[in-house]
Amino acid sequence: MHEAELPTETLISIIDDDEDFHEAIARLMKSRGFTVDASPSALAFLSCPNIRNTSCLIVDAHMPRMTGIELHRRLVERGRKSRLHGLQGFGAKSSGRDGFRTTMCK
Repeated sequence: MHEAELPTETLISIIDDDEDFHEAIARLMKSRGFTVDASPSALAFLSCPNIRNTSCLIVDAHMPRMTGIELHRRLVERGRKSRLHGLQGFGAKSSGRDGFRTTMCK
């Protein structure tokens, strides 16, 4: 399989504390034929049984209690390897982008 391709049975997990946003992204991904699981926080996702089946993560960089960057680090520590797409709200500081770049590019 080419590196850019996703398997046909792809579970996309969306982790964002903005319920309207993660529901909108979930609807978009479902309309494209993907199976989607949405979690309102990084901590909720870590306790989700679907964590093992996740092929791709769409994660908010800035969430309370545990940021998307901290979630990514925790997953790497656990040996979980999923594609990760970090999101950052309008006007957010560059630390989210830089943090994802630092943790993802090792």
